[in-house]
Amino acid sequence: MTSITPLDYCDYYSSLYGINLYIKRDDLYPFTGGSSKARKIQFILRDIIEGGYNALVSAGSAESNHARVVSLVGAQYGWPVTVVIHDDGENIRKHNHNMKIMEAAGAKLICCDLKEVKGQMDHAMEDYLGKGYKPYYIYGGAHNLLGVHAFYMAYLEVVEQIKFNINHIVLASGTGSSQAGLIAAAGKLEHKTRIQGISVSRDKYRGKVEIENILVEYCRSNNLDLKYSSIYLYDDFLFGGYGKTNEKLDKLIKEAAKNSGLLLEPTYTAKAFYGLTELVKDQIIKPDDNVVFWHSGSVISTINNYL
Repeated sequence: MTSITPLDYCDYYSSLYGINLYIKRDDLYPFTGGSSKARKIQFILRDIIEGGYNALVSAGSAESNHARVVSLVGAQYGWPVTVVIHDDGENIRKHNHNMKIMEAAGAKLICCDLKEVKGQMDHAMEDYLGKGYKPYYIYGGAHNLLGVHAFYMAYLEVVEQIKFNINHIVLASGTGSSQAGLIAAAGKLEHKTRIQGISVSRDKYRGKVEIENILVEYCRSNNLDLKYSSIYLYDDFLFGGYGKTNEKLDKLIKEAAKNSGLLLEPTYTAKAFYGLTELVKDQIIKPDDNVVFWHSGSVISTINNYL
């Protein structure tokens, strides 16, 4: 199996915490500016092309990597794109680096409250159909079976790279489909790897339900007899909610860049990495454990705000 993104050993944090820490560099994914969402969209793209679709409708926040990727894919293939943006006014004004890229790519952006997203997406689909297009509906975060499958395959990619037992994989968990894919693959291989999800938006109770629902659906559709003991999801590191940050998280971003060359951003990766450090302090991650931190990208807001 050919590896798509590097798996780098992190000397500084490995030494600091007494663990073997590897960084899965999906920020370097070679498509539409990188990120784990670019990994997912390539699987979805096949379905779009094979189905003859020619317009895209999706949703996300002002800082959504997924919405950015969808917008760039539409521009690349010459398809019109509508993205429904659900965020409060403060986030749209202050944390809108990905939103600027969506605009530059020519996507039509509709801002609304979270409760209005489905209605706005349905309206966009009807509008495209009325204009003679065949629109493709993509749930926010690429939360669908193809998104899960992308990370099922991603786990196999990491296994080929690391060649020995992985005790933990730590990642930012939003809609939960990435985490579900990793859990499915680890379960299929009967590995004891703990897939540690650090929530960036949801409380752990709702998040676990969403992960389990799509995990069960994926296994059923692929005839997988999956055995897994627990879904590990932590909501202790939200720092006020999705897209929110504070001085403690900002300090981590600067320290990681200075001490290890690791570029993190406040919406996803910094929260996940902060969670990793707390799992070490709480001895959930133990000395000498082999740990993979999944760097989902992107570094755009880091460059603009911190460096």
